[in-house]
Amino acid sequence: MNITIKGAAASYDGNTTCCVSLAFRASQFALSEEQVGTDRNDIVIVSANPSEAQEAVFLYVLGNSTADYSVEMPAGTDPKNLTKENFVYTFTRKSTGDSVTVGLKDGVIPDELFELRKKCKAGTATPEEKKAVGLIKREIKDKFKYLPMDELFETQSPSCMGDVNGDGVVTMADAMIVLDMAARGKWNEVADVNGDYSITSLDALMVMQAAAGEIGL
Repeated sequence: MNITIKGAAASYDGNTTCCVSLAFRASQFALSEEQVGTDRNDIVIVSANPSEAQEAVFLYVLGNSTADYSVEMPAGTDPKNLTKENFVYTFTRKSTGDSVTVGLKDGVIPDELFELRKKCKAGTATPEEKKAVGLIKREIKDKFKYLPMDELFETQSPSCMGDVNGDGVVTMADAMIVLDMAARGKWNEVADVNGDYSITSLDALMVMQAAAGEIGL
């Protein structure tokens, strides 16, 4: 897969914004991991961030496959109330269920920005605070343009049964991935929730039930 910052910017009206740069570098980082692969038709991306710019970039990476992209925001957050936990992205290879979750390292985005952003969204920010937001965003944009990826991002693997996309919770998105694995005859320990060393529609059903809170895994 060949992705470029020029192509990423073109996906969002040609603008290389802070969010465009972030999503592009996060994608580069995830795609460099062996378990994700580089076949855009075999990848699902789950983002914790509702940014339209980031969505445009991730869809560019996926070849505009909207069915393979979704947003799952952490509890307690919303578009006006973001935290560091919203800058987490999970890339899953559909054919194997293997995934990589990419998150920002501490300090890449100053905590101050989140508080200032809330004020801007609420309409209570002073002119000085609005100016500070602009300056911080430019500094962050420069980080994503120039810093090595290992200074920006860190990864983690799924840890709980059924959480095949590695976003920390079991959802319907996980159930759909398990169902796809069953159809392809693939196996993954996290997806094999009934422990019979095969992935079937039963595993997908159990993950679906777990996502609905009907059973535990």
